Formats: sequence, structure tokens, C-alpha cells
Amino acid sequence: MNPKNFFAELKRRHVYRVAVAYAVVAWLVIQVAATIVPALVLPGVITSAVVFAAILGFPVALVLAWAFELTPEGIKRAGEIGPNESVPRRAGRKVAALIVIGAVAASGLFAWQLFRVNATAAADKSIAVLPFQNLSDDKANAYFADGVQEEILTTLARVADLKVISRTSVMQYRENATRKLPEIAQALQVAHVLEGSVQRVGNRVRVTVQLIDARTDRHLWAERYDRELADVFAIQSEIAQKITQQLRAVLSPTEKAALQAKPTADIAAYELYLRAKEIERAGRSTRESLTQQIALLDQAVAQDPAFVPALCLLARGHLELSWSNYDHTPARLELGKAALEAAARLQPEAGEVHLTRGILHYWGARDYGRALEELAIARRALPNNADIVYFSGAIARRQGRWEESTRYLEAGKSVV
Repeated sequence: MNPKNFFAELKRRHVYRVAVAYAVVAWLVIQVAATIVPALVLPGVITSAVVFAAILGFPVALVLAWAFELTPEGIKRAGEIGPNESVPRRAGRKVAALIVIGAVAASGLFAWQLFRVNATAAADKSIAVLPFQNLSDDKANAYFADGVQEEILTTLARVADLKVISRTSVMQYRENATRKLPEIAQALQVAHVLEGSVQRVGNRVRVTVQLIDARTDRHLWAERYDRELADVFAIQSEIAQKITQQLRAVLSPTEKAALQAKPTADIAAYELYLRAKEIERAGRSTRESLTQQIALLDQAVAQDPAFVPALCLLARGHLELSWSNYDHTPARLELGKAALEAAARLQPEAGEVHLTRGILHYWGARDYGRALEELAIARRALPNNADIVYFSGAIARRQGRWEESTRYLEAGKSVV
């Protein structure tokens, strides 16, 4: 048979249509089996059998399409229909309709499975870093344990592929005796929980952590770090990196660098910074508390002038004193700008710098448009940062965009 005539005959007998219809329906049946079998806790061999049957049936369907035709008089052998006769359009339309229906159903199932896979993947990459226990004999070192926990949490929050719960949300679970991890995970809507403790003795520190899949209460990873105090930055970085590996987070080159970065090389400056953060965490922004915080940060940046997070926090302290009308003077605003400019000279693209600049435009100049632009830039580097969400919501509220403001402020409860 001439090849051209052969392919024309395939078309005339609707073999192509049958092949497409069979492929669509077979794929749909396989996907249904793959969904139902696990849901009903049936043996996995059933899915394998369905796939095997679908593969075997394909050549059978093609042979039957070649050998038989559906006519108004019923099924006839193809040889009984003349070569110049065409198969009735009604039969062709039925086959075409079957293809369309199967394709629509298959597309719907595929979209649902894709959504389910994405939702499951997102849930698998969610984590709450619970407050660390302070096991030091000196209970005044609680600020240091809090600082280690917050630094790990903040570092993880830089990874866009992770969902990291805010420190504000996890602080209610500070007391170890009240922790029931499955209940905590369900309340916070996360799959994983990190617990830890910090013990400081002189110039040595011991940090113990354990990562738990709260859905099964199963330990995924645990480690104890016993090192010199100056190695605390490396400890925090190693813990954050290990967690991203366990949660299989996809990291960009920038995020990889952020996980390894040290905020400062000066442990004395870092301790001053942690004490200032402790005042901020207390949530009582009075003239006295802000003044005390600024004094600690002035010492920290005097100790290490390249300490960018401390410079940004110092700028925010001055800006908040001005915004709160405790010291609403041009001199105070200039102090905030000076600290921010010093940070920007060191790391112009740092997320903390753009966040602080956004606050400056908001609090210092009431320039909401520029503030939102800076916050949008900051969010690229700090995708889970609660301050970005909060200030975006506060600005939306001042602009009269109430629904958008509410969405921002609600979203801020689940980010760092």
C-alpha cells in the first residue's frame, strides 16, 4: 500500500481520533487510580495494574479502530466499507466529543493535583522556631538565649521558599512545660517545629537544637554545639543551613550567602545589640526605653562601625523617638538619617537598609509612595519579615485603603 494512501486510510477510519481519545481517557483513569488508591489505603499494586492495563490496551484500541467502524447499522468490519465511503459524521462527532470531555476532565484533575502538590510542598516547608530555654546559671543571660533563637529565626526568614512563623506568635509557647508540639503546630499551621536551649558559661556556649515533624511528632534532626562564645555566629548559620536542607528549601545564590553571613565579627558589639533587641522585644516604646536602646546601640556601633543591623536599629530608634513626639526635633530626625546613611554606605542593597529607609519616608516625611517603594524592595530580601507587612498595612490604612490594610495586618501574624 502506498504510504500516502495508508495515512489517508488511517484518517478515514478515525484511527488518529481513537488514539487521542484513548490516551486522554487512559491518562484520566490512571490519575483517578493514583488519587483514590492511597486515599482508601488500598494496595499500591492496583495502581500499577491500571497503568499496565492502559498500556496494553492502547495497541488493542488502534487495531479495533482500524478493523471496525461504527455505522448507523451498527459495528461493521472496515473491509465492508468502500474506500471512497466516509464514516458517518455522527460517529466522528461522538468521538470528537469524547476527546473534548476527556481532555477537560483530565485538565481539571491535573490542575487540582498541581494545586494539591503545591499546597503540600508549601506546608512541608513551614516552621516555627520556639523560644529557646536559657540553661545558664545566670538567669540574666536570658537575653542571649532569646538572641540566638531570634537570629536563627530571622536568618530562616530570608528564604522565600520557607514559611516562617513570627516571633510574636511563638512567644506564647515560651514555657517548656506547656508545650505540646502537635497542638502548637496545628495552632500555628506549620509542619515543623524547632526547639532549643542555650547554656553560657564564661566564654563558652552550648546550643542544643532539635527539629521535629510535628505532624508525626518525629525527630528529623538534632545537634549539640559546644564552642567558644565567638563561634555563636557560625553555630546560628550552621543550624539555619541544616534546617533548609531538612526542609528541602530551594535557595537562591543571594539566600545562600545570607545564611552564611555574620552580622558582626565583634562579640562585644553583638552582646550590646542583643541587649538593645531585648528592650525592643519588650514592646514598651517609652522615652526611657528608646533612650536606653539608643545608648546601647551607640556603644555597639562605636565598637564595630560596620555593624549594619545595629546601625539600622539605631536609625529606627531615633525615628521612633521623633514619630512618637518624645523628641520631635530636626536634630533627632537627622540622627536617624545619619545612622541609616552609614548602613547604606556599607550595604546599600541590604533588606534592612531598604526597610529602614521605608520607615524614614513614612515616619520622617509622610511620603507614603516612596515608603511603599522601599518596602517592596525590602521584601525581596526579607520575604517573611513582619515589619514590612505591618508598615505596608499601616500606610494603606492612612491612605484609606481599609480592606488592603486589613489583609496586610492579618498576614503579619504569620511572618517574622
